Amino acid sequence: MVSTPVTEYAKFEYAGTPANVRSGESVRWLPRAHARELLLPAIDFWVLDGQRLLLHYFDGDGGWLGHEFSEAPDLVKVYVDAFESLWERGIPHEDFTV
Repeated sequence: MVSTPVTEYAKFEYAGTPANVRSGESVRWLPRAHARELLLPAIDFWVLDGQRLLLHYFDGDGGWLGHEFSEAPDLVKVYVDAFESLWERGIPHEDFTV
């Protein structure tokens, strides 16, 4: 998800994304306004192989506090379902402009 208008950091990430796409990564961008009716986890996360979570913790100013892994099936399912709801609405990188 990305705030719009995008921040300078999001522009930086966007500019570097073609290299990820060329390496085979699928990247989509979802403006926050397109997700307003979805119930989403409050914690930044990565889903790894559909069976493991990497949860990232940040302070109120965006400073990174740390992370933790979880393989708890019920928790993984919540995050997998959230990711899938976001992914289907996301705009492929090649169709998104900043």
